[in-house]
Amino acid sequence: MALNIATRGAVSTATQSTLVKRQVEEEVYRLRANVAAFVNLLRLTTHEREAKAQGRKSTSKIINCTNPKFEWLEQDVGTPVAVTQAAYAAGDTDIVVDESDYFTAGDVLHVVSTGEQLLVTVVTTGTDTLTVTRSYGTIAAAAIASGASIVLLGNCFEEGSAATTPKAFATGEAYNYTQIFKDAVDITRTAEQTQHYGSVNDLKKRRRDVWDQFIQARARQYWFGQRNIDVTGTNPKRITGGVNEFLTGGNLQACAGSLTYTKFMDFSEMVYAYGGDEKTLFVDSVLLKAIQNEVLSKTQYQIEGQKQFGLKIMKLVTPFGDMGIVHDRTLGYFRSGNNGLGFALELGLIDEMVMQPDSWEANVQVPGVDGKKDQVLGEAGIKIRLPLRHGKITL
Repeated sequence: MALNIATRGAVSTATQSTLVKRQVEEEVYRLRANVAAFVNLLRLTTHEREAKAQGRKSTSKIINCTNPKFEWLEQDVGTPVAVTQAAYAAGDTDIVVDESDYFTAGDVLHVVSTGEQLLVTVVTTGTDTLTVTRSYGTIAAAAIASGASIVLLGNCFEEGSAATTPKAFATGEAYNYTQIFKDAVDITRTAEQTQHYGSVNDLKKRRRDVWDQFIQARARQYWFGQRNIDVTGTNPKRITGGVNEFLTGGNLQACAGSLTYTKFMDFSEMVYAYGGDEKTLFVDSVLLKAIQNEVLSKTQYQIEGQKQFGLKIMKLVTPFGDMGIVHDRTLGYFRSGNNGLGFALELGLIDEMVMQPDSWEANVQVPGVDGKKDQVLGEAGIKIRLPLRHGKITL
């Protein structure tokens, strides 16, 4: 048999490259980012409250929801300020405002722009019209501009008068749904028994990657999900509404392309206007840089960053209350162009409502399949009480 000699001389790596043993490090370096800060912080604070309610120091898993539609009650007692919806001359006595339900006959009002005092004689809630006596004080009647603020001072009645018209505050019902979240990992029997670099056939390590994706999906849903129930199938399919859907009132600060210290203080004033001493502001990277440049670097109220529940939280003491600042990369998916995005939340008013704690189910493959399939499953939604005590800010 003839020798199979390809070349003569020294052997190099190019001689028979197919026979060169590969050197591959077993560790797989995963490109992960902290994109679920809100979910993680919400879950930990919810668990902390539940453990405290149960008289325990801690709890790893909770079930705090027994109905896929969970409801709660909210009540808005109104505000003593009305805003005119048109301009009025000094002799006009019927004034349309944005909201008249707070007022009753006998109320004394103060026009902020002119100082004039008004006496309410009739309230027509159907058209939000206040019929008033003009110049019911020392300052003469004057023109009232559209958009002028009118403040309730108090009420006055003559001696021996009957009881006033009572106020009734309606209780509103709010609700949301739990949503079933699933993800899975599988492997064939042959692939499991085949040796690979990086242990890519290790089902436990693949579980970790799927878990990351599972939590990231939850984060996106909790921010921008739109509440819905689909009953067209055999069984209902529910979607939990996210933070953005609940914040539909007047709690939006649009910065028109740039953030200034004044705009940030205006935003802080807004989110604390209805109460609460501490909020947590979750921001994307663009808004975080703007806050660093325009707020944190120019104020004496900055407090050093600290770790809470494993997350880095910068604390800022504003004149209205404490503001924690957390970078949540999930929000970067939802900004429009280079417009930053953030949500200031009072976490004490937000809960994760859990029907099924997130857990892995092993061997959920169809019987007879030549392989394994594991599934992670959870059912939960979020409860956001009193939306006006939270806020949204965009650049």
